[in-house]
Amino acid sequence: MYHMLKYNTTSLPDQALYCLRYYLLYDWHVCNEYSDLENNEDIDAKSFVHMFDNFRRNVEEDRRTWNSILIEKEYEHLWEGRYSLIASKYNCDGKLCW
Repeated sequence: MYHMLKYNTTSLPDQALYCLRYYLLYDWHVCNEYSDLENNEDIDAKSFVHMFDNFRRNVEEDRRTWNSILIEKEYEHLWEGRYSLIASKYNCDGKLCW
C-alpha cells in the first residue's frame, strides 16, 4: 500500500506515508525499541504512527459491530458520501499504477 500510494499520489503528507509504512512496528512506536536506529525524521513521525495505529485498532473493533449491522447499500452510501471525497482529495480516485 505504501509503495502504491507513494508512486500514485503527490498530495499525501509524509506523516500519512510514515503511518502506512511503519504502523506494524509496534515495538518501535509503543515500546520505544530500536531507538538507536532512529534518525530525526523517525523521531518526528513516531507520534503520528502511534496515533494512527490506535485509531486503526479502534476502527477495527468497531468494524466487527458494523459488519453485522450494515447492509450493502449502507456501505455504498458511506463510500459515496465520505470516503470517495477523501480519495479524491488525495488523487486516489482514478486508475492507479501498480
